[in-house]
Amino acid sequence: MKRLILLALLVAVCGGCRSTYVITLNNGSQITSKGKPKYDSDKGTVFYTDAAGQPQKLSITRVREIRPQNYKGGQFIQ
Repeated sequence: MKRLILLALLVAVCGGCRSTYVITLNNGSQITSKGKPKYDSDKGTVFYTDAAGQPQKLSITRVREIRPQNYKGGQFIQ
């Protein structure tokens, strides 16, 4: 029984690690990424995985905002 509870807890914790983020561009269009995008300040580039699972990159000058998908106006949406 303890193993089952531990496994359920592990799945719940790890499930939250792979959240979805929304990248809003300066032109108003939005991109959904799987997982948290990574910013390389040396290159000025944002790296992310798109909805199809393909790695992508954007210049930081094109990005207006990066936020979790369940975040709106200063609070998380349940």
